[in-house]
Amino acid sequence: MLNDYGYPVPGLYAAGNDAAGMLVGDTYAVTLPGSTAGYAAFSGRNAVANM
Repeated sequence: MLNDYGYPVPGLYAAGNDAAGMLVGDTYAVTLPGSTAGYAAFSGRNAVANM
């Protein structure tokens, strides 16, 4: 998420599909259930590590 000036909002973190953007789309894959689980785990860990 960006502020009104186009910069990231400080202290705002996202994980899983909320953070994936164009990588996996804005919804979970219907045709490949569980296909986004790896990214969810990685992005959650990465967000916490950067907090």
